[in-house]
Parts: sequence; C-alpha cells; structure tokens
Amino acid sequence: MVGTTLLLLALTAVACGRSGYQYIENDETGVYAKIPDDWSVISEGLIDFALVGEDGQMAILPGDDILPWRAYFDAEPDAERGGFDRVLGAVEVQPVDRRLRGSLNLETLVGFDPNAPTDEYRVLYRSDVERGALTGMRLIYETELSGIDNTVDRLMLTDDRFTTVYEVRIFCATACFADNANVIEEIMDTFTVEAG
Repeated sequence: MVGTTLLLLALTAVACGRSGYQYIENDETGVYAKIPDDWSVISEGLIDFALVGEDGQMAILPGDDILPWRAYFDAEPDAERGGFDRVLGAVEVQPVDRRLRGSLNLETLVGFDPNAPTDEYRVLYRSDVERGALTGMRLIYETELSGIDNTVDRLMLTDDRFTTVYEVRIFCATACFADNANVIEEIMDTFTVEAG
C-alpha cells in the first residue's frame, strides 16, 4: 500500500511538472493550492497570528489543530514591492479558539459585511461553497489599496464546528485581475483541503 501511494505521488509530481503548475502544500493540515510554475512562494511557515480569546491563550479541544500557517505567493517575485500590477496571494490555515467559535462566522473574518457592501468595498460576486466535509464562501470584491483599485478574491472554508478556517486569497489591480482571471479561477477551483 505504501509503495503504491509513493508511486502515485511520484507520477502526480511528474504530471504536475509538465502541467505548468506547482503546489503549495501543508501536509499536516491537508491543504493544497495549485499555482503556475513561474510564480514563486515568497514565504511559508507558522505565523504568530491566531484567533484567540481575550487572554491571548489558545483554548483547544482534543483533535483541534493549533498551529496557524500561511504561505505567500507572488506572480513576479522580482518586481518592486508594494505594487499591485501583478497577482499576489496567500494560502492560510487558521485555528479558531474554542471560546470564539460560537461568535465568529466567515463574514466576520472578511472585515466588512458582504451582505451590506459600502462604497469602500464593492462586492462583485458571492457564493456559498461546499468542498467535501467543509463549507464556506467565495467572495470577490473591489477595494482601494494605496490609491489603486484592486480586485480581491477570497475562498474561505471551515468545518461544521468552526475549529479551523482554510483560506486562499488572491488580489491585484483591477485590470491585472481581469487579465489573469482564468489562472485565478483555476487556483480557486483546485484549492483542496483534505481535512478529517
């Protein structure tokens, strides 16, 4: 069985190498995001931000994931920092403190109410999403960042107990987003979480 699994992984790696895509992955949490080969992962690892209670300590239950993780990617890693003329994004795994699970929802984590958008946030698309045992939402909206209109695409998933939030977030200037719409759609369509 192990030999078969290793063979399948090797064949998948070879096939992915020819497909023009690479994977951002976190094996511990079963998160996989497919991005183009010529894009770069510019940082990846554990992060110190966590959704915790007022005491700053994570309250967990047996079986909960407790380590937040994030990988940033950039379509043009050598470009000048701070520009939005290229696709930028992140894949994130965020555990949720058990004391917050009853009061949080995905809309809360967006930073604005997607059901009541403002001039600052113009919602272009919102959809409920189901991926295996996880549910969530995909939200595409426009907002201004550093004086430039940007389009932001966020896919957020969680389990039925809201123990962990899995997210892929992509953004760039509105014209850049339109130029890369097919690639962005491919990334969102293939984002996978093999959670419990």
